[in-house]
Amino acid sequence: MPFTKSLLSKTTLFTVFLCAVSMPAYACRYQAQPLTQSLERADVAFIGKATYVEGDRSTGVYSTFSIVKPVKNAEGSEEYTVTSPASSCAASFTPEETWLIFGHRQHVGISTGIPSGSLLLSEADGTPICENWAAAIELAPDAKSILPPTCEAK
Repeated sequence: MPFTKSLLSKTTLFTVFLCAVSMPAYACRYQAQPLTQSLERADVAFIGKATYVEGDRSTGVYSTFSIVKPVKNAEGSEEYTVTSPASSCAASFTPEETWLIFGHRQHVGISTGIPSGSLLLSEADGTPICENWAAAIELAPDAKSILPPTCEAK
């Protein structure tokens, strides 16, 4: 009987240990949509730079974006508060990144939803992702005026 009690105790302790150190797992499953479809479905679209970011994919992300170039229904705004729900599919923003944001109006600001189709254009250190800029300009030709010089030759 001592062997059974010992085994039961060890099994119980191991189970408690696993539960204590386990992290929630998130799986992202969605089919990417063309940018034209993302724009069509969005209430608001703009190219903007993240100026403030709070939260993460497990709690939801709340960000402030300064508008660099309005694309759809963002004229007259200087900045937007953007929320992304808690999900592994949600966009994860970093201050100083430049994004093409597709959003849906909320009570306060806009939500990027899952998936929104939002597209990272430049890293936080300013490094542009030229193929993403090319896609953004194809969608919004006026954005060519803010194209990073390193992408112009490509």
